[in-house]
Amino acid sequence: MSEAERKQQEERYDLSSISRVAVVGIFPSGMSRAGCDEHLAELTRLAETYGFTVEEAFACPIKKLNATTFIGSGKAEETCRKGYF
Repeated sequence: MSEAERKQQEERYDLSSISRVAVVGIFPSGMSRAGCDEHLAELTRLAETYGFTVEEAFACPIKKLNATTFIGSGKAEETCRKGYF
């Protein structure tokens, strides 16, 4: 890897300017969200461990995975409107 490529990769993964985040968990539509809530709590603790402030935790029921956004387009739009992306 060249020096320029290494620097570009470092910049791509630089999270130093991010302080507030939203965590998103998914669960199959029509199923209990209890497991998802446990995962969201774990994700929240992990994010806080890394110094982020978790502003919101979303539990998203999904019928199928969206290959582009992982979550549905509606939830992706909602998180964008709130300024998380």
